[in-house]
Amino acid sequence: MKRRDIVVGAIAGVAATALAFEARAQQPGRTYRIAFLAPFRPQRAASRWRLQELERNDFVEGQNLVLDGSGMGVAIADLQAAADRLVKAGPDLFMAWGPAAAHAAQHATTSIPIVAYADDLVESGLVASMSLPGGNTTGVGLLTSQLDAKRLEVLHELLPTAKRIGLLVDPQQKTGLREVVAVGRDLV
Repeated sequence: MKRRDIVVGAIAGVAATALAFEARAQQPGRTYRIAFLAPFRPQRAASRWRLQELERNDFVEGQNLVLDGSGMGVAIADLQAAADRLVKAGPDLFMAWGPAAAHAAQHATTSIPIVAYADDLVESGLVASMSLPGGNTTGVGLLTSQLDAKRLEVLHELLPTAKRIGLLVDPQQKTGLREVVAVGRDLV
């Protein structure tokens, strides 16, 4: 099982909980709608796991649940337009992967619950704090960027004579960059 599958399962659990909380008790005959927004398409295994978690909470696709994946695989520049379009469809819940998608969902609605998946929800400006997120956004923060400085230290141990190491950084997600730069300076 891959780490991404575990994270997607955790997100599905958060989504099922958020959807159940929003619905309080499922209303007979009501169909719930989840809108997905992301600059990529999930792997099939992750999708199956998400569905299994929702089914455990009595949300079954084709019966009382509609999964709107039309916002998946959207270019970052088009996320806001996709979020606005998805809001018009009236979802009960937004699932947003990455800070750019979550911010687009936040700009599109202040009333529909948003479950965000990002490295650091607080540093990305998506929530006020993990314990009291505020607003209509909650989610899963991976906090993997906190490991980046340690990864640089390990890389330096493997290549102690290396004088220059480059970083590829997503301009939308700069979490942990200060720590990596500080460690890099200390290693020189």
